[in-house]
Amino acid sequence: MAAVRSCDFSKAEPEDVLRRIIHAAKELMSADRGTLWLLDSDRQELWSRILFDDGVVREVRLKIGEGFAGEVAQSREPLNISFDLYDHPASHRAKVTDTSSGYRTCSLLCMPILNQDGELIGVTQLINKKKAGHYPELPLVYDQPVPDLYRTSFDESDQKCLYIFNNQVGIIIQNAELLAAVRQQEQILRENLSGGPAPDSSQSVGLSVNSWL
Repeated sequence: MAAVRSCDFSKAEPEDVLRRIIHAAKELMSADRGTLWLLDSDRQELWSRILFDDGVVREVRLKIGEGFAGEVAQSREPLNISFDLYDHPASHRAKVTDTSSGYRTCSLLCMPILNQDGELIGVTQLINKKKAGHYPELPLVYDQPVPDLYRTSFDESDQKCLYIFNNQVGIIIQNAELLAAVRQQEQILRENLSGGPAPDSSQSVGLSVNSWL
């Protein structure tokens, strides 16, 4: 609940709320990296904005069923792959990405986010569980031995915690979307009262998610 409270700010910008969500999830589960994917129901895609190693934030999209997150979005079932993920039958997905980024994926926990009506609105994806205790913070490099810190897995307790966390996050995201819509309407009203050009009210309201890796 402390993790949930850390990302539920009624007066914060929606983008800031969503950025805090993935940070709280990483801290709660002792994960090295994480991504919060949101559903674009019109295009049947998951999307996120990710900070890459070159310092540039880019939007990334996945088709439903594509990749680990897309698989979870399609099945709406949790996916927990223990160390070493490279031994998993679907490890080629991670290896392709790792070869490009230079990072090393060792373990993964991916779970759906549902709203109060039981509809899918996103996916939380956590990568590389860290051991408890004092270990050297050595980097994870694709073609190098895995440091002992990351030779562990997300367990059943982690999965239960993330399930509870995601239930609360579903409410937070809905509130953030509502807040974004209200603020857009307020801007339209201000523009109309001032006689200035009003934004296109027919344009859908989107949330920009910064999933800081």
